[in-house]
Amino acid sequence: MEDRQIVYTVNDLVEILQFNRTAIIRFIKSGDLKASYIGNQYRIKKENLDEFLLSKERHTKK
Repeated sequence: MEDRQIVYTVNDLVEILQFNRTAIIRFIKSGDLKASYIGNQYRIKKENLDEFLLSKERHTKK
């Protein structure tokens, strides 16, 4: 049995988070959201998305 990681594209996150594409790319370029550039697309691991969302949640609770 293979251990497959869930990986999202920017377009996936547009649908999931209901953010615009520019905002997601800005988070990636600022380093807030970890991503890899593969081919001609950013790829975001689920664990990196979870980490990003938790950091934003902690930031808003302060």
